[in-house]
Amino acid sequence: MCFFLLFIPSTLFAQSYQEQKDALFQHLDKSKVTTGVLYDRVYPWVDLNVVKDSTFQISYSFIKQAWLELYLASYNKETLLSIEEVRDKILTNSLNDNGITLGFVDFEFNSIDTQAFNDGSLYFSRQT
Repeated sequence: MCFFLLFIPSTLFAQSYQEQKDALFQHLDKSKVTTGVLYDRVYPWVDLNVVKDSTFQISYSFIKQAWLELYLASYNKETLLSIEEVRDKILTNSLNDNGITLGFVDFEFNSIDTQAFNDGSLYFSRQT
């Protein structure tokens, strides 16, 4: 009996952040996610929803993390290269002496309005 009680919490904690969010959003109308990417599905390490001030300097690690977050937040993984594929392309360009790899990311994504619960557009119901 003790083994069973110890096993349940460990399996609950085994869920990833994204799996927990997907469980919460399972009844969300995905047709409203017009970009196919719901940024709220991932932990926002680089906080793409926040406008950066003019002193903010974008680094390589920031771009890699932003790309990874967008990739993981995507419902259709075919819309973006994986972070591994991006690294491979950069390495290939470097090895073939094709110069410096530059990138420009102009990507639209959806996120849930922080006021969604307050204005009633998102609500929690215990009814099934």
